[in-house]
Amino acid sequence: MVYNKSIMEENNVHIYKSSYSFRGIPDQKDYANHIHNTYEILYFLQGNVQMIMGGNVYKMKKGDLFIAKPFTYHSVKVVDKSVPYERFVFNFSEDFIPNISKEFFKNARDVYNIPSTHPIYGLMEEWKKICLDNSIVDIEETQKEIFRSVITLLSVFVDEKEIKPLKTNKVIERILEYIDQHPTEKITAQKLADEFFVSTSWIVHTFKSHLDISFMDYVNKKRILYAQFLINNGLSPTQAYEQCNYTDYSTFYRQYKKFIGSVPKNDKNNVTNK
Repeated sequence: MVYNKSIMEENNVHIYKSSYSFRGIPDQKDYANHIHNTYEILYFLQGNVQMIMGGNVYKMKKGDLFIAKPFTYHSVKVVDKSVPYERFVFNFSEDFIPNISKEFFKNARDVYNIPSTHPIYGLMEEWKKICLDNSIVDIEETQKEIFRSVITLLSVFVDEKEIKPLKTNKVIERILEYIDQHPTEKITAQKLADEFFVSTSWIVHTFKSHLDISFMDYVNKKRILYAQFLINNGLSPTQAYEQCNYTDYSTFYRQYKKFIGSVPKNDKNNVTNK
């Protein structure tokens, strides 16, 4: 069973989307690794799965609330598909966050565990009931208000116990941070190997084994997402292409369509038609 509801801006620039999903037999192919330029919250209900957040891998347990900041690589890994997988996912842009919660999200950790006594836990259980009740009128607005309550409550959430990852890779963490800090730079495995004193083969192998994505796909997707960010903030596709240091517009165009699912002109039109 999969339940999805979305709220979009008039110009089709996505600012808020929520989904509830229950899969009796989860299949890994349904959970592709991804990066996007919005925030994402994943609230875990049940299953035998792991969450990859950058260089960290976490074992999920009931009540875990994961926060992926914009441009952060993350994915779900199914450990045992005989166990049903159930979760909520919320994607939202920064302007959806109330002022009281902005500082929390800016400095948020990867994951928090919400105890059963906390109001957020109760709100999520109520949300699940709403998702399963098809008779409720104005379900989108009801969902939206519950979610606003959740992210407001997060701003005052006190979690004294930090959740440690199952495994982490400090070198990969530093490499990902470097890539984040140089979004317009043409980055190669050799450049990173020289910077971090590792071999190019180590970088290629570790990206694939730890992050389940090829090194070049990761770097190219990061650059394209930054180009989309620039276009959505007023630059023309040509200006974004130049600022991201592409030397061939046809390569930029193909990668943009591959990773974003639309062409640069369409995103520019969405901005100018606000």
